[in-house]
Amino acid sequence: MGQWLRAHGEAVYGARPLARHEWGYAVRNAAGQLYLHVLNWPGTSLDVPLPQGRSARLLASGSPVAARREGGRLVLSLPPVAPDPADTVIAIE
Repeated sequence: MGQWLRAHGEAVYGARPLARHEWGYAVRNAAGQLYLHVLNWPGTSLDVPLPQGRSARLLASGSPVAARREGGRLVLSLPPVAPDPADTVIAIE
């Protein structure tokens, strides 16, 4: 747990929940950064109702996640298997 928190602490400490979804939930930290906690891996695509954001990255590794805007939604192209089976955190830029 400590190792996970070291890698994802900015998405936990001081973060406030914004919305719950079938895949997990969205939070915003005190600095205004938006994070998606993906608890139920949706496969290779995640469609998130977000009026903002154009890019995304996996928080633990910093690896980019391909993203595209479709109206008021951000569609993320995900790897077929969750990088973290318990809680994969995606930072939205």
